[in-house]
Amino acid sequence: MDMNLLKYRAFVATVEDGSFTRAAERLHYSQSGISRMIADLEREWNLTLLEKGTKAEIAALFERYHLQPNVHFTTWDDYAVMSMVESGLGISILPELILKRVPYRIAIRELDVPALRTIAFCLRDRKNASLAVKRFLEYLDFREEKTAQPCGKTREN
Repeated sequence: MDMNLLKYRAFVATVEDGSFTRAAERLHYSQSGISRMIADLEREWNLTLLEKGTKAEIAALFERYHLQPNVHFTTWDDYAVMSMVESGLGISILPELILKRVPYRIAIRELDVPALRTIAFCLRDRKNASLAVKRFLEYLDFREEKTAQPCGKTREN
């Protein structure tokens, strides 16, 4: 199997399992092997993929802000999330882009403090990229010039 594919699988498993150790058990690798694969990806892409922390640190944040999570359902599908919210099964925080012209009867509220996502874009060779990719990169360059808060990440050509 391609080594990069193994690294991607290690990253996805770590995120899904919430733990380097559990991801290692699931993929039949050592914990240090999983950690090295993710460190390789971070080094190759020049960005931090995972913030390392303990359950105690997360619990302390929830305690400090008086948060009481009561999660019954999880999904990656934004439309399923909106359907569950519409059915009265809870609340969610979703990106503004997905909330444009939604067919669901849900209340949409802006957060007092903006929630921003950092999106990484990686490619092997910019000059051999498709026209669509080149146009998207031009758009990213344009957005970077217009953005008040730079993300602090560098993009290599």
